[in-house]
Amino acid sequence: MEQRFGIFEGAKKRLKNGEDITIIESSSGNTAKALNVIASIHNVPFENITNRIDIPEARGILKILGGDLIELPGTSSCPDPTDPYDPIVQIEEKVAKNPHYYHTSQYTNLENPKIHHDTTGKEITEDLGKVDYFFGALGTTGSSRGIIEYLQEKNPELKKIGIISKTGGMIPGIRNEEEMMEVRNIPKRTI
Repeated sequence: MEQRFGIFEGAKKRLKNGEDITIIESSSGNTAKALNVIASIHNVPFENITNRIDIPEARGILKILGGDLIELPGTSSCPDPTDPYDPIVQIEEKVAKNPHYYHTSQYTNLENPKIHHDTTGKEITEDLGKVDYFFGALGTTGSSRGIIEYLQEKNPELKKIGIISKTGGMIPGIRNEEEMMEVRNIPKRTI
């Protein structure tokens, strides 16, 4: 959960300025659960807009945590600005109409890879020493990107292998081959 504090930094600045805010995000589970807890700690409402919660337990946990869960039709977690039901499109419309919303934006928030660089990458190196290979399951790629950047600072010859599910497959938080085309800076190739 500590990594989600990174994408919450902008919200903390607004809270320090005395603003009333609602945290809003699009997540299929893990990020939403963590942000919901963090928002609760800060006494801030949380809203998750998604079209991809396939695990009943994740839905149940989100409801127990008390945030608002808005589920849209569709199955891809890849942003599609041409789809009116795209969660990111819905979030951007809400933020434009009501500035009290704060979008943590796990897809574009540079604090996402930075916090993984500063914490997760460092922890891996402290536990394992020199790392020759990194295998990362790819979702928004923030964690893999941050970890890889840190590990490469320690070993420039690091080999990096991204793991995705097969086309049509669904692993919570992990993209499948078709969806990887939507993630920037990741070349599509089969391993």
